[in-house]
Amino acid sequence: MAQPQPSDELKSLRKDLEELKKGQKAIQRDLQEIRNVLRGQGLLLEEPKNVFLKIAGKPLRGNKNARLTLIEFSECRWPHCARHVRERWPEIDKDHIETVKVKCLFFDFPLEHIHKNALKAAEASRCAGEHGKYWEMHDQLFDNFNALEMADLYRHSQTLGLNSQKFQECMDSGKYVNEIRKDISEGQRAGVRGPLPSL
Repeated sequence: MAQPQPSDELKSLRKDLEELKKGQKAIQRDLQEIRNVLRGQGLLLEEPKNVFLKIAGKPLRGNKNARLTLIEFSECRWPHCARHVRERWPEIDKDHIETVKVKCLFFDFPLEHIHKNALKAAEASRCAGEHGKYWEMHDQLFDNFNALEMADLYRHSQTLGLNSQKFQECMDSGKYVNEIRKDISEGQRAGVRGPLPSL
């Protein structure tokens, strides 16, 4: 007696399953590659632990449907962070973000005890976000990490074409300070330390 032949639907499901397996293996390879890069730069000193972060409303770069999420804790006044944005981010963006392998979520981690202007700079990015220019301000601040006095922040807002009065009102209100402090708390809970070793 002849064996019944699989239906076209079953064949299609099997094919989809094989594609999913291939995709999962590719994601695992990409994740291992990211771990190897981090270890090579001295940024992954121990095996990561499971930490659950509150990510709702975090600034996002990349496609929200990317399967892997890179979580970045940073501050614009620290020279190593600025170097990362200037030198390493373009490579990460090209190889992982633009190819929809990874999306990046950003958490503010200002080191107030070292950099007196870091908190206000973090606020400036959030206030610029009200004008749809969060990432533009983020990049502007990291490009000018030595120019973060209040006058500098207002000048950066003008460079980006923000409404000066609304930007100033936002900065004067301090309405994002609690959110930024929550980012710091989330980072500390996850074991984030700063400053990092020289890259």
